[in-house]
Amino acid sequence: MSTRALGRETFRSWIDIAWLLLSLTAILHSILRLDRPLRFPHLPLEVLIAAPIVLILAIVPIIGKDFSGVTYAMEMKPILYIAAAWLWVLMCGFPSRRAFVQAGLCLSALIVTECAISSVIYRTLTRPVGSGEVNYDACLIVLSLCVALADENTPGIYSLLLFAGTLATFSRTGAAVALVILLVSRRVPLTAKVMAFGAAVAVSLFSFLIRGLELNVDQIDRYLMWTSAIQLFTTSPSGLIWGYGAGARLPLSSSVPSGIEDLWLSQTQKLDLSGVYAFQYHAMWLRLVITWGIIVAALILMAVIVWIFQKSSLLRRYLAIVVLLEGFSMGLAYLSNVGVPFWILLLFACKDMTYPRVWRRI
Repeated sequence: MSTRALGRETFRSWIDIAWLLLSLTAILHSILRLDRPLRFPHLPLEVLIAAPIVLILAIVPIIGKDFSGVTYAMEMKPILYIAAAWLWVLMCGFPSRRAFVQAGLCLSALIVTECAISSVIYRTLTRPVGSGEVNYDACLIVLSLCVALADENTPGIYSLLLFAGTLATFSRTGAAVALVILLVSRRVPLTAKVMAFGAAVAVSLFSFLIRGLELNVDQIDRYLMWTSAIQLFTTSPSGLIWGYGAGARLPLSSSVPSGIEDLWLSQTQKLDLSGVYAFQYHAMWLRLVITWGIIVAALILMAVIVWIFQKSSLLRRYLAIVVLLEGFSMGLAYLSNVGVPFWILLLFACKDMTYPRVWRRI
C-alpha cells in the first residue's frame, strides 16, 4: 500500500519470498538449538489420515513426462505454507489472542482509511485496493474476528470494528462469512445481528454497483468456475477419485465460459502455458478435488464439519465456518498473504485438541 501511494508497484511474489526467508531463518534457528526436540504440528485426525495420500499423489507427477514445475508449485502452496507456519511457531511460539485481534484491527484501520481517502478524492464511494487483492485482506480480518468473538476477554467493540473493516473491503464473500460468524455467536445481541445483516446486504449490493457489475449470475466468475468444474467432473469422472494430477493440464473437452475466458487466457499467457489448470479455479474445494481427489477433499470436509458441531472450542467452530464458506469462493490455504497466518491460527486452535484414546496409543 505504501509503494502504491508513492506511485510504484511491487511484484506479487514478494510475499512468498518473505515467507521463504522467514522459514530459512526458522530452520537455521532450529539447527543452532538442537537441544530442543522437534514437535510435529497437532492437526485433526481426518487431516492426518489424508496426509499420506497427499504425499503419494504429490510424488507421482514428478516422475511423469508432462511434469510442469510452475503449475506443480502452485498446488504445493498449502503444504509449503503449513511448513512455514510450523517452523515459525517452533522458533517463536504461538502469537497471543490479543496479537491476532490487534493485527486485524490495524489492517481494518488501513482499509477504512484508504476507502475514506479514495472516496473523497474521486468524490464517489470507492472500493479500496488494500494489499492488491482486497478479498484476501477481508479474509485476514475475518480470521481476526473469529479470535475476537471466541475470546470472552476481548471487548465487544473490537468485534464491531473488525466487522466494519470487513465491510469496508466491499468483499461479498468476506461480508457473508463475517455475518454468519456474528449470527452464530452468542456474544452478539439480537439487535446487533439484525443491523449487521442489513449492513452486509447493503455492502454486497454496493460492491456490484461500484465495480459496474450486473446482478446476473452468469456474470459472476466464481459461479462460472463451478459450472466449468462440474463439466470437467462429468466428462472426465476418472480423475475424481485420486485427482487429475498436481499441476497437470486438465482434460476439459468443452469450451471455457465466455465470462472467464479472458481471465484464464491472461493467466496462462503470463506463464507461457496453454490449456486449463487447477490454479485457475479460485475455490479451495474445487482445487482440492481437482488436485488430490474426492477422498482427500471428503476427509478435510469431514474435519471441518466435526469442528463446526463440537462444543469444546468456539475458535475451532468459527474457523471451520470460515474454511467451509470461504472455500467455496476463494483459495484460502493457497493464498500468499493469507496462507501462513491462516495455518498459524489453525495450529493455535489445534494445540489443546485431544485425540481418541485408541489413536493416542498408536
